[in-house]
Amino acid sequence: MAKESKYKYKIETDKEPTNFIIYKAVSPSDKIYIGITSKKSIKRIAAHYTASLKPKNQYPFARSIRKYGIENIKWFIIDYANSPEEMKELEKYWIQKLNTYVYNKNNNGYNITIGGDGNHGYIFTDKDKKLMSELKKLYFEERPEEKEKLCSMGKEYMSDSANREKHSEIMKDYYTEHPEKKNSLKMEEIHKENPEWSKSISERQKIHFSDLTNREEQSRKMNEFYEQHPEMRTHISDSLKEYYKNESHREQASISKGAKPFNVYNKDTFEFVGQFINKSICAEKLNVIKPNINKCLKGERKYNKGYLFYYPENDPFLNQELSNSQQDSSFLIVK
Repeated sequence: MAKESKYKYKIETDKEPTNFIIYKAVSPSDKIYIGITSKKSIKRIAAHYTASLKPKNQYPFARSIRKYGIENIKWFIIDYANSPEEMKELEKYWIQKLNTYVYNKNNNGYNITIGGDGNHGYIFTDKDKKLMSELKKLYFEERPEEKEKLCSMGKEYMSDSANREKHSEIMKDYYTEHPEKKNSLKMEEIHKENPEWSKSISERQKIHFSDLTNREEQSRKMNEFYEQHPEMRTHISDSLKEYYKNESHREQASISKGAKPFNVYNKDTFEFVGQFINKSICAEKLNVIKPNINKCLKGERKYNKGYLFYYPENDPFLNQELSNSQQDSSFLIVK
């Protein structure tokens, strides 16, 4: 860097100087940040300093500048490029060479991407995404305090109604352009592909909400939320109605809640009608009363509008041929 001030610069390259610069910044902890710029280097340093003054900027390098002071960060030009494309490739090269990607194990730096213009132009491959995901998981496993800090930042940001509205609009626009990316569709696919994982989540929820204190706390939070956002109650209600128009969604919900399948027979002919897992769907299809289905399954009623209902373990028709004597036996007498 040509201009000297309170910063000390050192050129470590055999290339001829160009307008495309790859630089490194070294903090007193000897951790390194790799950056690129096509501006004057002194302006890029000033931009780093300005960005670090924002308290909400929790990027590792910004926090480092706040912690040590901009005057204690050492800056070096380490390479030059002949084009923007080459500059981005060299950024990736130096981040890898100096191990400055923050999610690497035993990392030596502050870079939150693997380079190539970061999130502002570089297209991550599936391999990149998988690697970054694994490294981030490992990073937060080893640093639970960082995970907690990140969660707190997110909660603080979303506590502002203006931020929530802005985020909502951004996501609406995104899902309009990419409907296949909707989380609901992703989660539905994940649950189908991982039934054991889905079941474990359901079990954990049951255990959590079996505690009266947890149920009351959840209820209090939801009531408070709906008081502040009455429009959300209507929105969620309409969304759920639309979602549960799909029978498979309703059946999946019943399965996730631990519902058991049950068999239905005609009470007069003993003909098998079908097996159901969702009582609402059964009531709609057979035009029967839903609460009475439960009573029949519990043995509190004999039948419901011309139908018999049994759980498989209590089904007298399973694995046996009905004889006339069996048809007259006590469990088939309908009054």
